[in-house]
Amino acid sequence: MPDIRRASPADAPGIADVHIRAWSETYRGIVPQDYIDALTYQKRLALWQNVLEPGGDTIVHVAEIEQVIVGFSSAGPLRSEEDLADHAELYAVYLLDGFKGKDLGRRLFETACNDLRRNGYRHMTLWVLEANPACGFYERLGGKIVDEKTQEFGAISLKEIAYGWTFAE
Repeated sequence: MPDIRRASPADAPGIADVHIRAWSETYRGIVPQDYIDALTYQKRLALWQNVLEPGGDTIVHVAEIEQVIVGFSSAGPLRSEEDLADHAELYAVYLLDGFKGKDLGRRLFETACNDLRRNGYRHMTLWVLEANPACGFYERLGGKIVDEKTQEFGAISLKEIAYGWTFAE
C-alpha cells in the first residue's frame, strides 16, 4: 500500500524529480514547451533542499511506493500581501501520471489539510491554472472558486483560479 509521510531533507532529490516530471506531464500543451523545458532538476533540487531545511514553515508530505516518491504536497502560510494569520495556502499537490486515480492525491490533500488545521489555520487557498485537469479534483474535494488572476508564462498569459476551503472547528 502506498505510504503518505512527512518529507525530510533526504527527500529533496525525489521531490525534485517528481516536480519536473509532473509539471511536464500536466502542463504539456497548456504552458509553452520552452517554459517547461527551462525547469531543470538542479534548480528544483536547490529549491526543495531549501524548503526542507529544518525550521521552515512549509509542510511537505510525500507519497511513496516501495520507497520511491511518486507524488508530494506542500502547504504553509498564505503567500499574499494580506496579513491573514488563520489563512493557509496549499502550494502544490503533484502526482506522476501513472499514480493518479489511485486515491493518493486525495490522501496527500487531506494530510496537508489536517496538518494545517493542527497548526491553527482555519482557511486554505490553492491557486491552479484554469486549464489544469485537476480543477475537477479540487471541486470534488469541496473547493469553491474565490479569486482569479493572470499568470505570465514566457510570452503568454494564462488564467489562474483560486479555490478556497474553510476547515470545520
